[in-house]
Amino acid sequence: MFPSVMESQTLGVNNLTSTTNQKRIAENRKILKSILKTVIFLGNQNIPLRGHRDDSKHLDLESNSGNFQKLLEFRCDAGDATLMEHFKKCSKTSTYRSKTIQNELIDCLKEWIQKTIIDDIKMNRYFSILADEASDCSNIEQMPLILRYVDSNGEVHESFLQFIWCDSGTSGEEIARLLIETVEGLGLDTKDCRGQCFDGAGNMSGVCKGASTRIKTQYPKVKYVHCASHRLNLCVTKTASVAQVKNMMDTLGELSRFFSNSPKRQGALSEKIKVLCPESKRSKLLYICQTRWVQRLDVMEVFSDIVVAVVETLDLIRMNAEKHWNPDSVVKANGLYHAITNFPFIAAYILTRECLSVTTSLTVKLQYANQDSNRAYLCLKAVRDTIEKYRSNLDSYYLLWFQQATALASLLEVDIQKPRTCGRQTQRSNIPAESVEQYFKRAIAIPILDHLYFEINDRFFSGQETILSAFSVLPATVLAKKEWAKPFKEFCMEYIDDLPSPSSLNVELHLWESYWKKTAESKKEVPKHLTQLLPIVDADLFPNIRAALVLLGTMPVTSCECERSVSLLRRLKTYLRSTMNQSRMNGLALLSVYSSQKIDIQAVIDIFARQHPRKMALLDIIN
Repeated sequence: MFPSVMESQTLGVNNLTSTTNQKRIAENRKILKSILKTVIFLGNQNIPLRGHRDDSKHLDLESNSGNFQKLLEFRCDAGDATLMEHFKKCSKTSTYRSKTIQNELIDCLKEWIQKTIIDDIKMNRYFSILADEASDCSNIEQMPLILRYVDSNGEVHESFLQFIWCDSGTSGEEIARLLIETVEGLGLDTKDCRGQCFDGAGNMSGVCKGASTRIKTQYPKVKYVHCASHRLNLCVTKTASVAQVKNMMDTLGELSRFFSNSPKRQGALSEKIKVLCPESKRSKLLYICQTRWVQRLDVMEVFSDIVVAVVETLDLIRMNAEKHWNPDSVVKANGLYHAITNFPFIAAYILTRECLSVTTSLTVKLQYANQDSNRAYLCLKAVRDTIEKYRSNLDSYYLLWFQQATALASLLEVDIQKPRTCGRQTQRSNIPAESVEQYFKRAIAIPILDHLYFEINDRFFSGQETILSAFSVLPATVLAKKEWAKPFKEFCMEYIDDLPSPSSLNVELHLWESYWKKTAESKKEVPKHLTQLLPIVDADLFPNIRAALVLLGTMPVTSCECERSVSLLRRLKTYLRSTMNQSRMNGLALLSVYSSQKIDIQAVIDIFARQHPRKMALLDIIN
């Protein structure tokens, strides 16, 4: 034996043992890979793993053992021989399909996804924090944490990391502490944070005790940005101070609830839509959101498509000729019918829709994850200028709007008249006017446009001048303006410690201008936006400018990504799985959010093997 081993004709005992061990490890990893793929599939598709019971003693054909257990059985039936053989031979305590293993595998997947994102952030160092609050179905306050950063390819990302359980309260102090501790717990340095974006709630943005103020006190470079979408919503909400607009919106809300609360009424409306509005793609009225006013424009558009069917349905119910409707439905239908078949409602509806429709595209534009401050404010400026144009040429625009109102009134056979006015009336709009046309112009159109213009101007175009002026470094601006360098340099001075070689900044600025002038002379396309510029900036030629551009890309615009995470929370934690622990919920949330990301299963198995040593050998410790 010994001579044959020395002559390499036979493997030694140690090598034989090692080879056998490696085969066993490879087989075990193959088994765990099948189980892990099942967890990933369910997480990506946002499907619950557990059933009524999923303990090992309930794994039989008669009980509802859950999607995870059934999918494992399906894999075996579909031809996964390795997994089938494992379940046949293993002991009851080594199946690796228990709820404990589920949680451990989900934790390992969560760790791998978070590490991938954190490593990407660390390569580029700087980031911003986006956060919001929402309560889940268990009435637990959850706060999604989003980090905005620019990757090494110059692309802007807003990445979800986890939900933070606000178990100690939602005061500004507690929220600031939770955010800082969570960010540092993920392995990042809060000193590298350069921005924070929240809504306008007092505990988040309060000047004295808000979370943003407390974070900025500890880290002065962290600029606070009030979410642009929330600010736009507040601007549009101001139109509710116009009495006729508020009454019109309340009526639309009651109308929506009248039909949505009764399948019988909704069925009658759907039938009328098929007959009277065959070209409409809508079959019901949309629900009016109480907080997001910008979404009410969609409600108004849907109402415009099916208004004839709505009026006819209300008339059918209120007349109750065939005695099919109960008295409550008849009374409500009668009230709503008279509420929407009068000219003040129609005028308020048309004028509000036309005046506010200018903000519709802006609402969508602000929700882009890679949106930068410059593009957002260019869009806002365009909206503000359009409103100013409406106001300056109101006579011509209002004439078109009023014609739409009269056309709709004629279609619904409504008399064109204004509300009664008298000298002592105080509870509603009592504006003197010589004609119906003049009355609604003064009572609705002018107040809406004035409120919208001044609110946008006040909420968006005061403050943050340093950040906005820094976008003068964009090539299109460099070629158009002579004094482009000064505002950009002022921004760089605020972050002088973040620049790789500040002493060469002036030289870079001169080189930057010459570079883009030569580019323009050669008839090449010049980048107009930050997202176009970041991927092509030469970090070796312009190190300081590249660093400053990364900081500009890191600055947040909205917290819309938080809203999307909250929507995920409602789908993830439902009344059927309301007792899910925080770690499991975060793991499943990450699997759902990053469902298109390819997961390195072997790396996840390595994490599992190191964190949870068990009977099944998964790592060759010696090698």
